[in-house]
Amino acid sequence: MPRPELMAIGDSIYNGVRSLMIDRTLAAWSVPAQVAAAFGWTFVSPDYPRPVLADVEQMFRDPIELLDFHRIAMTNASQWLDGGQWSTQPLFHNLSIAQQVVNDIGTANFADSWTAAKQLLAQGDALPLTQFPVLYQAINTCFVLNPEQTPGDDRTAIDILAEAKPKRLMVNIGINNGLWSLLLLADPDDFQKRLDPTSDMKVLAGRLAEDCPDIEYFYVNLFPKPSAIANLASRMDDDMPSGGYYDKYISRLIGTGGIARAKMKEIDDWVHDTLNPRIKAAFAPLGHRVHFVDLYAQTAAYDWKSRIFTKQILVNHDGTQVLIDNAPLEALPFGGRLDGGMFGLDNLHPSIPGYGVIAEAVCDTIAITEGVVAPTIDLQKCFDADSLLHDLPGTLVFTDFLLDIVGSFIDINSLDATA
Repeated sequence: MPRPELMAIGDSIYNGVRSLMIDRTLAAWSVPAQVAAAFGWTFVSPDYPRPVLADVEQMFRDPIELLDFHRIAMTNASQWLDGGQWSTQPLFHNLSIAQQVVNDIGTANFADSWTAAKQLLAQGDALPLTQFPVLYQAINTCFVLNPEQTPGDDRTAIDILAEAKPKRLMVNIGINNGLWSLLLLADPDDFQKRLDPTSDMKVLAGRLAEDCPDIEYFYVNLFPKPSAIANLASRMDDDMPSGGYYDKYISRLIGTGGIARAKMKEIDDWVHDTLNPRIKAAFAPLGHRVHFVDLYAQTAAYDWKSRIFTKQILVNHDGTQVLIDNAPLEALPFGGRLDGGMFGLDNLHPSIPGYGVIAEAVCDTIAITEGVVAPTIDLQKCFDADSLLHDLPGTLVFTDFLLDIVGSFIDINSLDATA
């Protein structure tokens, strides 16, 4: 098998998740897939035969499906585990799996996840909704790491990388070690301890350095600017920021929390000035092979919500130029977009154009590192491919059932990893 030009590991942001769901189309528009396409490299994305557990976005359009979530998800899980063929591909180049924390990269494997998924499925109607994220991750892990369903396969992503020997590896990991809960709940308490996965990153870097000596370039994402994520939003849509910050931020998704202006700036500054340098230090075991993608700078550049931005996504839609921005996604009463667009229905996972913005930063870093011309990410093409932005559910469905679907996928009382 030819040596891959590019492979990737990470969590939902590299898996391609949008609105808490993943399927074959979204995986094909993931950040690693977009980067590979821009450089003209062959890249095998996970070709999901069906969504994992549910087509969440369709449920927003059909309240009956949403109310029947438990049955639909369990039926879907049964189909995944019934022994039917998943894929003809022996290896995916994107090994990113939604909900992973840093330590999962070196421990998660098919054998353990298959056993866990079978045990959860066996509970049937008694399986509580809070266990569906565990089932979701287990099935996704099985498929991504072992698409041919080889029995007993206990290889981790690191083991697979060691065998495949890609020339380059893209890495996006760590947001589920605290940042995601802050973005979801808008709870700033003790953020400096909650948001620091660097000790685990150092262990990961050591494993990669030892087990993957053939990888020539590691491209590791730094953390984004927290206030630029759509879910952290002002309570009032007509508020205007001053100096790049609103008076108060809440979770637009679930209506909780409260981060005052000064605290929000403190969090942003800490991520930029303290945490991201710690991430660089944690990956030092990779030596000259590691290079960092500054997602903080990239998300700040597109931070239209705060009215401090240097870049914009302007696309043509039905003959009209429209702005796709990082405000919370809002739908018109009978469908259509009122605001937002860089993020999906959960205001946490990017849309395809939002992923294009991340891919743009990765491409620029690769080009500078390897001394080549940076390819252009076509954000118009990303917008054209995004089915959600062209078929948003109406406002009533969007608001009435938002908490139900979040409750199905996320246990907000004991949240550690959701991305």
